[in-house]
Amino acid sequence: IKFQVQNTKKKFLLMIQKNCGKIIYMLYYGRCIFMKYNFTNLNIEASGKDAVKAATYFAKEIKKRTGKSLPVFEKAPAFPKMILKTDESIENKDFFNILQTEGEIIITAGTIRGLIFGYSLFLRKCTFENGVITLIKNISGDYAPQKQIRGHQAGYRTTPNTYDAW
Repeated sequence: IKFQVQNTKKKFLLMIQKNCGKIIYMLYYGRCIFMKYNFTNLNIEASGKDAVKAATYFAKEIKKRTGKSLPVFEKAPAFPKMILKTDESIENKDFFNILQTEGEIIITAGTIRGLIFGYSLFLRKCTFENGVITLIKNISGDYAPQKQIRGHQAGYRTTPNTYDAW
């Protein structure tokens, strides 16, 4: 465990980083104010046709942001890892579940669409700097859309949603 202490005007910060670099805790007067999770050397695990396809799309998105190509494994060899899997008992095609443990994120959905929404949430909650992938908050939970139709599906007609003549 590596400790870093900063003592500046009326602030006392203690940053704790585990040896493997997976979690960073920042304490302010003994209270945890945020946690960051390091997913830089991410391994992607997927089994099943839809999960492998979603994992391939996810790897492309990571490559766009970091420049690193990530392989997709049937069984990931090491941590940190992202596990994508489908569960046919989930009826809503947009629903997904994320379970986050130390160095591991499991995204479960009924279809490829739910898996894409799941890894997209992960991408939105990450920062990408100099090839380092940092998740800025715990994203565990069950997710479902509030409405049946999404914003990008607002109109199936010939007129656009916005006009140039404002």
